[in-house]
Amino acid sequence: MAEKKLSIGIIGLGLIGGSILKGLQVFGNFKINAFSANEKTIQSVNKLKNCHAANNINILKDSDVIFICTPIHKIIEDVKNILPIVKKECIIADVASLKEDILNEINESIECKFIGTHPMAGTENSGFEASFSTLFEDTKWVIIPSKWVTEEDVQTLTEIIKTLNAQPLTADAKSHDKAAAIISHTPMLISQAIFAALIKTQDEEVRNLASKLASSGFKDMTRLALSNTTMASDMLKLNKDNINEVLESIHAQEKMLMLPHYFHKTIEEIIEKRLEMYSKEGKNRL
Repeated sequence: MAEKKLSIGIIGLGLIGGSILKGLQVFGNFKINAFSANEKTIQSVNKLKNCHAANNINILKDSDVIFICTPIHKIIEDVKNILPIVKKECIIADVASLKEDILNEINESIECKFIGTHPMAGTENSGFEASFSTLFEDTKWVIIPSKWVTEEDVQTLTEIIKTLNAQPLTADAKSHDKAAAIISHTPMLISQAIFAALIKTQDEEVRNLASKLASSGFKDMTRLALSNTTMASDMLKLNKDNINEVLESIHAQEKMLMLPHYFHKTIEEIIEKRLEMYSKEGKNRL
C-alpha cells in the first residue's frame, strides 16, 4: 500500500511561510493548502503544482500538519482560531523567533499537538514575492515540543523540516529566547541604532560626508535595519528583558576593549572564535 501523502497547511505567506510552501513544493511530495488574505499571493500559489490557497481558513481543515507563520503576537490567537476546524491529531507548529511565552500559554491552557519551532533563516526582504525554495538550506531549525505531543509527532515534523534541507535541533524555550537575544534580536536593534545615528546626526556636513563614504562594512552592519517592522517590534517588546541583558554585556565589553591591555589580551581570542564559528577549517578570515 502506498504511503499516505501528508497534507500540509500554512497560515501566513510572507518570507518564511512562502519559503516553506515553495520548499515543500519543490523538494517534497505533499498536498499543500495555505490561508492568505492577499489575493495576489493566492493567485500565485494556485499556479503551483499540488498547492492551493484561499482566504477561507477552512482550506486547512484536513491538514495533518499546519505551520503558523504570522507575527509573534498573533500566534496564540491563530492557534485558537484553527482548533475548531482541524483534526484532533493535527500537528500545529509556529515559526516565531520567541518561544517561552507561547509555549507557556499552550502548556498551561491550550491542549493541542503544538510544537514550537524557529527556523534560523531570513533575509532583509519580506513578502511572498521575496520567498524562495532554498531559504532554509543548511540552516538550523529549533524544535521545542509542548507537553501535548508525542515523540512520533516530533519525528513527523522533524522529517518535514529535513525535506527543506534544514538541520533540526531541540532546545528549551527559555534558553532559546536568551540565545535569540544574543544572535538575532540585539544585532537587529544595534543595526537600526547605527543607521539612526547616521541619519540623526545634527552636523549636516558630517552626515552628508558619512553617507558618501559608507561602504561594505557599514552596509553589512546595517543590513538588519531592513527587518520587517512588525517582526522587529514584536522582538523588541516581547524579548525586552533578555535584550537588555545582552546590551549590558555588550556595553561592558565595549568599555573593556577600549583599554589597550584588555584589547591585546582579548582580540586574538575574538578572531579565533569567530573563525571557528563560521569556518570549518578556521583558516580563512571572513
